[in-house]
Amino acid sequence: MVQRKKSTKAATFPSHEFFIQNHGDIAVTAMALFFIGLVFQPTHEAASKILFLNYNISTENISIAEGVEHSYNYFVSGPLDWLNIMYYSVGCIVFHALIQEYVLDKAVKKSQLSKSKLSKFNESAHLVVFYVGSVCLLAYTCFLEKFPMKISFLWEDYPNIHHMLLVKLFFIIQISYWIHVFPEFYFQKIRREDIPQQATYASLYIVFLTAGYFLNFTRITMFIVALHYTCEALFHMARVAHIVENKPLTSAMFTVWGVVFVLCRLATIIVTFLVFWVGLVKSQLPAVDIKKGNFNTSTVRLACLSATVLLQMWLMWNFIQFQLKYFRDRQLGQKAAAAAAADLDFSSEETSPSGTQPNTPAHKRGNPKPKKAEPNGSVRQTRGKKTN
Repeated sequence: MVQRKKSTKAATFPSHEFFIQNHGDIAVTAMALFFIGLVFQPTHEAASKILFLNYNISTENISIAEGVEHSYNYFVSGPLDWLNIMYYSVGCIVFHALIQEYVLDKAVKKSQLSKSKLSKFNESAHLVVFYVGSVCLLAYTCFLEKFPMKISFLWEDYPNIHHMLLVKLFFIIQISYWIHVFPEFYFQKIRREDIPQQATYASLYIVFLTAGYFLNFTRITMFIVALHYTCEALFHMARVAHIVENKPLTSAMFTVWGVVFVLCRLATIIVTFLVFWVGLVKSQLPAVDIKKGNFNTSTVRLACLSATVLLQMWLMWNFIQFQLKYFRDRQLGQKAAAAAAADLDFSSEETSPSGTQPNTPAHKRGNPKPKKAEPNGSVRQTRGKKTN
C-alpha cells in the first residue's frame, strides 16, 4: 500500500484520483443511506436485512458448553448472510481508511522510507491490527461462552447450527474483511507485482472461512483461525520491526515466529485429523442433510481434511523457501562486509604517515633506477655516448 501524496489541488469529478482520495467518505455515505432507509416504511424491511444479522431465533435451554444451559437468542446461517457480508465489507473499507489516514500516515510522516518499504509497512501494520483484534474477539467469545478446554469439544454436538451473536458476528466480519482486500488494490494503488500474492491469500481465507461457517464446522474453524492469526501477527510484527530497522527486536521476533509457525502447522494438522478422521466418523451420515445443516459425510470430511493438510504443506513449503532465502542473503551480506573490510585495511596499509608506500620496491616509489657498474669500477654511460 503506497502512501498517497496529499495534493493541494482537488481532484476533478469524475476521475480515478477523485475516487481514490475520497473513497472513505464515499463508503461512509453509502453506509449512511441504508440507515436512512430504516426510517421509511417501504425500505425498512430491506434495510434491516442488510444492516442487522439475519436468522435470529429464540431458543431455550440450548447447551453450548457441556452442562451449562442458556436461554439466549441464537442465530443460524443462511443465504441472507451475504447481504450482511457485503455491507460490512464497505465498513471494512471505512475502517481501513481511518487507520491509514489518522494512524499510519502520521506515524511515517517524518520517516525516510522508500515506496517499497512504505507499502510493506502499511500492509503489515493493518494486518497486525486485524489479527490481534480477531484473536482478542475469539478469546472473549470463548470466555463468555465458557467453552470447555478439551479436544472432543471440537466435534461434539455436530452440527453446530446454533451460534451466539459474537460467533456469527466473528465469521461475518472475517469474510467481509478479506473481501474488502480486493477493492483496496485500487484504492491504495497496490503495485501490480504485489497483487497476485495478496489476492491468493485473501482468496484462501474467503474459501476456508466460508466453508467452515456454512458447513457448520465453526468450532474447528475458530480453533485453526486462532492458531494461524497468532502466527501471522508475530510475522507482521517482526516485519514492521525490520522495516524500521530495529535489528535486536527483528532478530528476536523472527526467531519466535519461526518456532511458533512450525508448532502451529503441526497442531493444525493433528487437530484436523482428529476432528475429521476420528471424532466425526462416529456420527457420519450416508448423505448430506441440508435441512438440518448436517454435512458429516465421508466425502465432505475427506475433502475438508485434504484441503486443510495441503494448505499446511503449502504454507510450510513457503516457510522453508523463505528461510533458505534469508540465510542465503545473510551469507552474501556477510561475505560482502568481509570483502569491504579487507579492502579498507589494504588501502590504509598502502599509505604511510610520510606519504610513502612501504610495501613498494624502491625503484617504483619514484627513486631513480641504480646504474649498473662496470667491472673496472666505472659506471657505464648508456645515454648520449656510445661505448666501445
